[in-house]
Amino acid sequence: LCAAQPGQRAASLRRQSALTARFFPMSSDCLDDYHAAPPSPLLALVGMPHLHGALQAAAAAAEPKPRVLSFASDGAYVEAQPVPSGEAANLVLKPGWLHKHTHCIAGAAALLASWDDSTSATGVAAQIGAIRNASGRSRLLLVLVQASGEASPAPPSEERIAALRRACDLEPRSLLVVSADGPPPSLDAASLARGVKVLLEAAAAYYRDEARRARPPKATAPQLAARHHTKRAVFAELSHEPVLAQRHWQLAAEQLRELVRLAAGSGAEADVASSVPLHEVKRVAELAVRRICAYGMTAPQGAAAASRHAEVFDVFRRHVRLFQPLAQQPPPVDARGAAAAGHVHSGWMGKQHRWFAKLLEESDAPAVAAAAAGGGSAAEGSAHFAEPGFYYQAAASCALQRRRFAEVLS
Repeated sequence: LCAAQPGQRAASLRRQSALTARFFPMSSDCLDDYHAAPPSPLLALVGMPHLHGALQAAAAAAEPKPRVLSFASDGAYVEAQPVPSGEAANLVLKPGWLHKHTHCIAGAAALLASWDDSTSATGVAAQIGAIRNASGRSRLLLVLVQASGEASPAPPSEERIAALRRACDLEPRSLLVVSADGPPPSLDAASLARGVKVLLEAAAAYYRDEARRARPPKATAPQLAARHHTKRAVFAELSHEPVLAQRHWQLAAEQLRELVRLAAGSGAEADVASSVPLHEVKRVAELAVRRICAYGMTAPQGAAAASRHAEVFDVFRRHVRLFQPLAQQPPPVDARGAAAAGHVHSGWMGKQHRWFAKLLEESDAPAVAAAAAGGGSAAEGSAHFAEPGFYYQAAASCALQRRRFAEVLS
């Protein structure tokens, strides 16, 4: 490829990409962004955008640290909501599901509305209704912002508050009245902390409710069971329940291994398992194994840490051994198809070794080295398994293999 003329090389790359896409229509729904930062609850602020900056700054100092979406009006919020996707029985995870729940659908949304004697309860209720219809089961919070100072109106009466709450169909804890200094209006620290705290609690309750709604599938298909546990794991992470999330990630990985085992067999179960694209199994298996390994490497010092670190190495080795021979199922019938399958598969295997190497670089080296040696000393000859360089070298070997497949396709 390097010795070819620019025009010839570009044409060769186009042919290679077309053939690779033909054999491996890899999903554009990439899951890598989920690992870039700790899973965080998603909040939405609607209305009075001049107050959003202070609320976002307060949220950044909270624990867990949420993602915050900002919308100038309820109309902008409605337009931003994703369209529900259809059923996809032959996929482990529906396209866009993870992105939807981490970047689009807020666990809790707060409508900020100015409060004075002229505030119309009907208008505020209409805004709440529009947000509720667009966001489905997301928790809603109404924040009434009242100006403070000598010229400010009297605090709202309990009768007006109760009437507004009934018109909006909100629980008492879902309506806050805060004071804003100005001009320009700004919220004090106590009001900011209170608003963020209530939003985070509402978002956690939403994610726990969504986890309970994700009931086990009636069918015994492993891909549906893996989907169920993946959803439960994600919602548990978003509600800041890492132990529960880890259990569901492990169950999801087990179901995916069972799916691969069934696909390699024969009979009706094999036909159903084979209907799930292999690249779909790989991408969700990578998600589950990465979450298991990341959690295992965060163990505190002591005997528990050594045990969890050893489990991380075992999980990764099983992951690599399971998928190493699975370039495509069933195998391609011609040489170019086999090269296209090998080209994509080598790239994916190299990616597995790279993320594991980076995980080791960020971990506690002595404890990890002992775990890699099976609890023994480095002198036993297994300490190199704890070295990031070992996995970077494996990734480099995959890259060389991928280059050889590319030369066949050129």
